[in-house]
Amino acid sequence: MKTLAIVVFVAAISLGGAWYYFNHLAAPASTQESEAEAPKPKANPVYWQFEPSFVVNLPDGAYMRYVKLDIAVMMHDAELPAVLDKHLPVLRSAVLMLVSSAQYDALLTLDGKEALRVAIIEALNARLLALGAIADAGEGIQDLYFTNFVMQ
Repeated sequence: MKTLAIVVFVAAISLGGAWYYFNHLAAPASTQESEAEAPKPKANPVYWQFEPSFVVNLPDGAYMRYVKLDIAVMMHDAELPAVLDKHLPVLRSAVLMLVSSAQYDALLTLDGKEALRVAIIEALNARLLALGAIADAGEGIQDLYFTNFVMQ
């Protein structure tokens, strides 16, 4: 009976010690690791507007249609707008080629507009990569906004 009481006492002390260790002593180390692994917040977004508007003809069977776009882009690199200004003719050409190859009926839908938006981001980042203005696409244009989208 005395042996059983000693075993129960040792087990209770061991469990209490383990609980204290894992809840009080081991927690700060895991918190420090998670803080070290947490991604650093990105810089504030920077917006840049293409000027002037894009006006592009779209073939639509027997009809000639057109689309007028105003485009703004968002990035996190505060120095990138100066690069965009420097390479504006190359970037405008990329956008014009993409938009002029779009189908009128596709651009009438939200999915078509979204596909065009994504394609323009990819094309602009590809041009910036080719020019050596950015090291990878993640450093370039992060998002694109149609601030005006008129089709006729």
